[in-house]
Amino acid sequence: MKKLRFEEVSAAAQILVRYPGRSALTMLGLAIGVAAFIAMVSFGEGARRSVIAQFGMLGTNLLVVSPFSGQREALNRSVQPLTDSDIQSLRREATTLRDVIPVARLDQDVSHDGLHHWLRTTGTLPGFADLHSWTLVGGGMFDLTDVAQRAKVCVMGATPARLLFGDADPLGQTITVGGVLPCRVVGLLATKGYSAETISTT
Repeated sequence: MKKLRFEEVSAAAQILVRYPGRSALTMLGLAIGVAAFIAMVSFGEGARRSVIAQFGMLGTNLLVVSPFSGQREALNRSVQPLTDSDIQSLRREATTLRDVIPVARLDQDVSHDGLHHWLRTTGTLPGFADLHSWTLVGGGMFDLTDVAQRAKVCVMGATPARLLFGDADPLGQTITVGGVLPCRVVGLLATKGYSAETISTT
């Protein structure tokens, strides 16, 4: 067995010496193939982590309940939105839900100091940011007292804040939502890697 292995190694060495060009091209092809495989795996892993991170920011353990089951029903004006009674029923009867938080989204004109931008606004409760694991870099989230008092306060995402205030600090400033609703900015969300929303209590 040892003699056979020595003969194989010797033959291989002779081929390398006898055909240096062919040997070099073979090794180059192997190197390119291995490098391409490693690059493909790395790109795939990077894309996978990016997708997981994006879904993680949106909330991977969230269940969204909507009265619209399809585009056709969404266009049907007879479909009614979920009510407070529906929310209370979910909280009372669901046994595997950590919390039930109502959300109302609407694209509206949001302005400050004469500057207008069409932004997604979200009316919700204080626990919304916690369920999405969103962090704040300034101020704080409005609380249940603000909701009970119908306080005109809001938390801004990083993108809307940059559009309306530039490098200025938006905390304590007042924005106008829909041309009629003034909202005082009490919190600023951290950048999440995609266009953020303005969160309002109303």
